[in-house]
Amino acid sequence: MRNFLFAVTISFSNGCSKSTEQENIHRDVPSATPETMQSLQYRFRDSSVPPPSHRSRTLTLRRGGAHKVVDSYGDVISDEKRKLTAADWETVIRQFREADFKNTKKSTAPMCAGGTGHEVTAMAGTTVLFKGSWESCGGKITGDQGDVMTFITSLEKVWENAQKSTTAIKTGE
Repeated sequence: MRNFLFAVTISFSNGCSKSTEQENIHRDVPSATPETMQSLQYRFRDSSVPPPSHRSRTLTLRRGGAHKVVDSYGDVISDEKRKLTAADWETVIRQFREADFKNTKKSTAPMCAGGTGHEVTAMAGTTVLFKGSWESCGGKITGDQGDVMTFITSLEKVWENAQKSTTAIKTGE
């Protein structure tokens, strides 16, 4: 099975730097339902490695569609859209609820250099229902509460099963 992660905004300062978005919403995740949650975005920030090995990814899912962009330090490597069925979207919402995400106060301790980052944002229109972040470094995952790795795996499956609706745009590898 190929290694498949989705991406985040790239941090140019250092590999596992603290997010500038420390104003996280410190509340429990509201009950996500097909009526309330309208979109979900997963971002993966790769560790600070030189191109062409560096890959960050952003996966945005909403009822009816998914969009994945892969980049290397801002240079788009691929940009692909796929169709989601109603069942796919229900799976995303169910897995989101089962992950039991909760925001926690962020540590003020410095993060390690060279790790990767994960961010999950659930939206209802322009209203943020949940925004959480995690850092992976030295085999440990720190950040908000919830089973982020299982959730990411479920998003991988939804993406892989989604029907391609456009041809991928490849700008280089």
